[in-house]
Amino acid sequence: MTAALHLAAPSAPRRRLLRGLAGIPLALALAACASKGAKVDKPAAPLPLPDRDDLNAFLVSGRFAVRHGEQSAAGGFSWRRTPEWRGDAARNGPGTVASNRDEVFFYSPLGQTVAELVITVDGATLTADGRTESAANADALVQRALGLELPLAGGGDWLLARGGAVQRRDGSGRPARIEDRGWRLDYGYPDERPGALPERVVALRLLDEVEVRLKLDEWEALGLDALTGRRP
Repeated sequence: MTAALHLAAPSAPRRRLLRGLAGIPLALALAACASKGAKVDKPAAPLPLPDRDDLNAFLVSGRFAVRHGEQSAAGGFSWRRTPEWRGDAARNGPGTVASNRDEVFFYSPLGQTVAELVITVDGATLTADGRTESAANADALVQRALGLELPLAGGGDWLLARGGAVQRRDGSGRPARIEDRGWRLDYGYPDERPGALPERVVALRLLDEVEVRLKLDEWEALGLDALTGRRP
């Protein structure tokens, strides 16, 4: 087994994930597994989606497949991004947004919740089986706990085809390829609108050719409470 997907003593959530993956071919798992966005708080009624460049607070659900050499894994995920305020702003006072808060739920191909990851300016926290681990780096934390190599360093920006250096644009002027922090990301869109949100992402880590394929099934814009970082 390659080092990227191997842990000498797998954690309980990783063992559960691997049990769910047992006997499921990668392509079948990616096509059939259902992401569980319902476990994440969703707006009562979906808001109209803005153009890609204007979307800041969102919820996206989809599926992932990871391959490194002969090793592979697949599952579902939900990703929620909201601005995070600090100080008086968190209590409806004046202030400015400090950073983004990203909450990611991971699911096995059979639909079981495997873990919840929270990424803020202070670092990353992973909760699984009632236990919580923290680290400065989200990628390293998920690899250590779940044995998955996922491109989390770019956060929700990569899902929106932002950040990094644009290497190629498509006929509608949208980023078709981005390189950032050792990853190359190729994007596919559902239609020709210049402001369309990505539907597929293929991320390749250039150093060792870890490949991650994302299918983004459902995008939702979040409401005013998410945009201000305050609860109603």
